[in-house]
Amino acid sequence: MTTATDQPAGTERWHVNRNHRHITRHPEPEQWTDKWAVEAFTEAEKLHGTAIHEAAHTVLFCAAGIPIYSVTVRTMSEAVGTIPSGETNRGPFRATLQDVLAALCAGERAEDRWLRETGMWTTGRAWAAERSALNDRTEADGFIYQAAGVFLTCRSNGTWHDLATLHSHTDQVIAKHWASITDLADALVRERHLDAQQIASIARIDNPAAAS
Repeated sequence: MTTATDQPAGTERWHVNRNHRHITRHPEPEQWTDKWAVEAFTEAEKLHGTAIHEAAHTVLFCAAGIPIYSVTVRTMSEAVGTIPSGETNRGPFRATLQDVLAALCAGERAEDRWLRETGMWTTGRAWAAERSALNDRTEADGFIYQAAGVFLTCRSNGTWHDLATLHSHTDQVIAKHWASITDLADALVRERHLDAQQIASIARIDNPAAAS
């Protein structure tokens, strides 16, 4: 993933994190030990944020015609070591690149919207949501390079493969599916794991995996 040294006039500033590998819309906290400490969530709040993140991936993948076999969330005490706090298990697919990129960006953008709607948004929490989406961004970068031979950029310059452009488009798609995302997230908080049929029923969306 690349960045520009000069920011175009009238656009937001991107922030190179201190490890010089990660770029975020929001500034990195001055001092931090781990993202969970920055977020300062209760166990229940963190679980709900994770559920929103995974539900957004799930719904937008299904909307793109991509099969989702299951989705799982875990509490902070369960997600230790290499065990992830959330997993969306998708199957093989052929889909429009823009739809795939929106689905990959959906987790962090849905988290940001949820934080704002619940009154829990802070710069630190928004930054942590971005850092939690690094694998999603890396995967998006790979799809972009495979399709067009260019990289995901962070310049806010309006090109189709720029993260600011992708975020703007993703926000619009999320808005269309927000009720399905929040309903699926609520169910995930209760059940922790949902299969393909449950996803389709709760989110009221076609899931190719539910027909297999």
